[in-house]
Amino acid sequence: MVQAIDKQIAAIKRGEGDPEHIHELAQDALAWARQVTKEKGEGSSESASAWDTVEELLAAIAHRRNQQPPESSLDRYCRDRPEADECKVYDL
Repeated sequence: MVQAIDKQIAAIKRGEGDPEHIHELAQDALAWARQVTKEKGEGSSESASAWDTVEELLAAIAHRRNQQPPESSLDRYCRDRPEADECKVYDL
């Protein structure tokens, strides 16, 4: 599990990945860290490592969010309706 999360953290740092998938990954990582803590105990090295991984993932998500410009209402509209006249781009 750790290797899979580490690979996905690296992808997030590169600016890759679907934002909704990123949040699902964060939820999965939190559940995994809770499970490791429950099985191994709060003071275990495995638990500490799991929570360090979660912290790194959340930091990568926050960093990515801060780098992206805020999406305007027109951007959201055009993302949902690319065929709308307001969203068409013409080359002149």
